Amino acid sequence: GSSNIVHLHLIVDTAGQQFFERELLSLNVSCLRVSFHAFDSVCKLPNEAFLAKYNWQLSAHYSGVAGYCRIYLFDWFHKLGIDSIIAIESDQLFVQDVSKLWAEFARFGKDAVMGLPELYKPWREGRSTVPAADPAGAARRIAARNIEDDEQGGTRAYRRRHNGYIGGIVMLNLTRMSALAPSWDGVMHASLDTFLAKEWQTDPDWTLEMNDQDVINAMAEVRPEL
Repeated sequence: GSSNIVHLHLIVDTAGQQFFERELLSLNVSCLRVSFHAFDSVCKLPNEAFLAKYNWQLSAHYSGVAGYCRIYLFDWFHKLGIDSIIAIESDQLFVQDVSKLWAEFARFGKDAVMGLPELYKPWREGRSTVPAADPAGAARRIAARNIEDDEQGGTRAYRRRHNGYIGGIVMLNLTRMSALAPSWDGVMHASLDTFLAKEWQTDPDWTLEMNDQDVINAMAEVRPEL
């Protein structure tokens, strides 16, 4: 039945679409549906506007523009009438039925719109904003953040009790995202602005290094219920 169909939405450039049409569609897998979406429309153009808003340059991360895509998926896929999607990086391997992962949507909290795996170490430890040559400066910044946590009654307590999230798999409930006020984009930018206003007090050079993974983790510190 239709419930056993896996529908892949591939965000590709022209060469990528030609490759998958040749190598994937030719397999004629009966339980598989495939739709193609233009990379420039879904990711590149929205990313140019996003970076311009914050006066940021494209990060040095190897993923390039593609590394920002997941924060733009709502705008593209919700208008297609899709309720939920799981964004999966191409280096992920499944050893069990993907339906078990899909079933995790039913376990979302009442306000949750996203689901991601937890990082194996604290999110900030994977970033290199603080130069290694300045360990004293790094210690001062960490101490300043901890003092701020205590003084503000744990406004950043979420970071201390949770490692943060990795973006290899991102579950998005598009229907819930559409109900956010004033909008998904509005909530994302407001959360990021709040995070940056505090972060720049102790680290004025903070910028994206892990692309949308940094954005999602910044949002999680401000709006952990999402």
